[in-house]
Amino acid sequence: MQDTLKEAREYFDTPQMKYQKVLGFGGLGMALHYKYEGNHQTHRPARDFVIKVSVGSWVDEDLRDEALRGSAHCVQLLFPEEVEGPELSQYVRKPRGDDSSDDSVSSGDESITGPTRLARNPRRLMQQAEKQERLRRWHERLNEWINRPHDENRKDYLLLEYLEGGTVQDLIEKMKRFQKKGYPIWVPNRILWQIWLCLVRACVALKYPPRKFHPDRSRGNQFAAGPESLIETIPPPEKRWRAKNIVHFDIDPSNIFIGNLEQRPPELEEILEGFHITSQDEKDDKGGKDKKDKGSKPQSQGASSGPKWRKLKRKYDEVGDDRAPGEHSSVPIFKLADFGLAKNVERQKRNEYYFRRRKIGKADFLAPEQFAAEWDKIPPVRSGPEVSEQDVIGNYGSPMNVWGMALVMWRIITQLETPKPPQPQIPLGSGVSPDALPNNPNITLDDVIESYREYQGGPGSLDDKVDTTNPDVKVSYCPFIMEDGGFFKYIDKDFRTMIYECMYHRPGDRPTVEQLLAQAEEGITRVYEGEDDATIATWVNAIFYSAPTQGNG
Repeated sequence: MQDTLKEAREYFDTPQMKYQKVLGFGGLGMALHYKYEGNHQTHRPARDFVIKVSVGSWVDEDLRDEALRGSAHCVQLLFPEEVEGPELSQYVRKPRGDDSSDDSVSSGDESITGPTRLARNPRRLMQQAEKQERLRRWHERLNEWINRPHDENRKDYLLLEYLEGGTVQDLIEKMKRFQKKGYPIWVPNRILWQIWLCLVRACVALKYPPRKFHPDRSRGNQFAAGPESLIETIPPPEKRWRAKNIVHFDIDPSNIFIGNLEQRPPELEEILEGFHITSQDEKDDKGGKDKKDKGSKPQSQGASSGPKWRKLKRKYDEVGDDRAPGEHSSVPIFKLADFGLAKNVERQKRNEYYFRRRKIGKADFLAPEQFAAEWDKIPPVRSGPEVSEQDVIGNYGSPMNVWGMALVMWRIITQLETPKPPQPQIPLGSGVSPDALPNNPNITLDDVIESYREYQGGPGSLDDKVDTTNPDVKVSYCPFIMEDGGFFKYIDKDFRTMIYECMYHRPGDRPTVEQLLAQAEEGITRVYEGEDDATIATWVNAIFYSAPTQGNG
């Protein structure tokens, strides 16, 4: 690691690009925080940014595909000229052995003019001549890669925007520091809806990339070498057939980063003066506990009864093309990152194509499309068509991104780790309550935690009560939050139900991104008792800004 850092600094450090610190290590390498000093002559502003390099080698094709350009809720790729960085080497991607298709197939490119996408024949119905032609094109791409120009000085790296708020995983760890007796802290409904809207917009970007589908994608609003990021929207019905099928394959709290608030009115900033929330860390430092506070909500104190907020140097963002006005005035923007494993998944491929992607991602965040027991019924034939004909396993698509985002929200709400292994829940409306979670108005978090431990493989397992293969039953993997008499009853029932449905076993049962975006846009307009602007701003100040964080790594 030290050798990689030394080489990177020797290559990137210039009077204009100044190294700050190592942000972290990920599956694709090392992330470094740099500061660009700006250039008045070229009118390029100063900015912080991130450089990602591979550990052990300067050549890494996967690293080059990590960003989704043009999307407001995805971490943005920068061009070298924006920070006066070294020019990137040209490269030809090596074709995969399990995919004989051209990259343009199912691309969703707006240049296609037909009324619908042409249906693709199942592999078992393809004529031998079609198979041979596909194989011939694959060999052409392989030969192009073999005969590519050799660059002895090739260096692959990424330049990414810097988000100073850290990750959702950092946020969850902060929330744990505010817990009392291990109880999850109260998260206002208004904040949950606004975070969820960010996550849904990122899912929309994977299905309808703004640079292909946004109505203003070619308006010519340029900065340096590329267009600014655009807010994610749903295209008109007549254009949705061109949707892409990009699956992220690595959605988890460590890959979602937190940015800045929009500029808020001065009068709201004045309201915040005098508010303070005490974390468990602060209590421990004082050697005592707050015995008066028995609830799970963070407590506000007036200026006369507690210390004031220390002055924080906080950056604000102007409302621009990447922000719908008001969406991030009280909650910072959340952005999806790390697209190195993302794939525009195609249909009607051979078994090997889907098997290769079954274990991509982190074990705790695999979706039913990857872990479902139906995989055991597929014959071990690499070129067979069986997986492509399934409703669940291998059916990678937009619903898989929805599953991942819902699981992230579940972790924010509960501040618990994901169940290992995932456990199916009693279906809604079944009239049956899980033995481990009685529908009891007196249920406490201790009951939830004990049930959680049982779900981790103990007697509380529901596998023998729920048939995940029954087409008439919608099975979810969203424990705890649906009990009306439970600890999380303060959360809007519509919101809890939505998260529950996003974690259904069958992809076809989950809400679509079109439905979720409309629901989230309406959800952020809802008003809840005890959640006025000052309360929300105080909560955000405490949880988001009470301790230093690192930017995206």
